[in-house]
Amino acid sequence: MRNQLLSISLAAVIGLGLSGAAKAASTPADVQTVPLQATNISTTMTFTKFDPNLGTLNSIDIFLAGHEEAGGTVNAITSDGTYVFGSGATIVLKKPNNSTIGVVLPGNSDSQALIAANIPPSYDYAQQTGDDSNTFTLTSGADLATFTGPAGSPGTIGLGFTAIGSSNISGPGTVTATISTSASGTGSVVYNYTPAATETPEPGAMAMLAAGGTMGAALLRRRRAVK
Repeated sequence: MRNQLLSISLAAVIGLGLSGAAKAASTPADVQTVPLQATNISTTMTFTKFDPNLGTLNSIDIFLAGHEEAGGTVNAITSDGTYVFGSGATIVLKKPNNSTIGVVLPGNSDSQALIAANIPPSYDYAQQTGDDSNTFTLTSGADLATFTGPAGSPGTIGLGFTAIGSSNISGPGTVTATISTSASGTGSVVYNYTPAATETPEPGAMAMLAAGGTMGAALLRRRRAVK
């Protein structure tokens, strides 16, 4: 019976000592930005791939944020009334194979009562802004492989970034106006992984292992004394 207790106690302590190696971990966020510029935008965000020396990659969190600004001038309207001005951007992040990772839609709107007799009306659609963001998680084997590089020298991966602008005006009459849009974006990549096994237990696990060894030795001495 004491032999069984000794085996169980040692196995439990050893298991606790090694369990630290299986804790989940994440890399620091790799952040890239596209500065504010006139739409339409087409460029590439470049991120560092996952290094398999770290362990086993389980999932990838990709954050995408978009910012949109619009400005313009109303030149003429044909009828008095309330006019609604809107603008936005469709911001898309894509994998190297051109499939979509995610989309964000920053936009804004504004309404103004305008009088046709004012030519042009005293209204400027200026510096209206909008923001949108979202996080997308990749877990498929194909995606994990695409984002993983050679051990020790993972290299980089390029993700396509596009921002297409749009604007519209609605109201009771015909409108002549000039509106321009600009956009910017921020993207980040975080790798969630299980660290590679290590033969060196954590300090707390070492203390528990030592305590288990002491307990086991005491049980052995007691068993010999009884004999």
